[in-house]
Amino acid sequence: ADTTMEELLALGGVGDVLGTVIDAQGRPVDHPINERVIGIGLNDLARIPNVILAAGGAHKVPVIRAVLGLGHINTFVTDEATARDLLAEPAL
Repeated sequence: ADTTMEELLALGGVGDVLGTVIDAQGRPVDHPINERVIGIGLNDLARIPNVILAAGGAHKVPVIRAVLGLGHINTFVTDEATARDLLAEPAL
């Protein structure tokens, strides 16, 4: 069965990282789509000595904030507008 964006948004999804759909706190949403991911997982990031996140764009601010909040990112590369948006919006 196909999964719709509306379905994932209704569950609190703000975007995906490494193929896992996450909510605003960086937790995987409770949906079967997250069981289909093959590869490195969010919890694996803690074992990597230097994790680099390169992302930008106003539409990605919620998911960037969620990923940064997990505390696994060592280096963050973005554009000025996205950085300003991240600093301007209150964290959840």
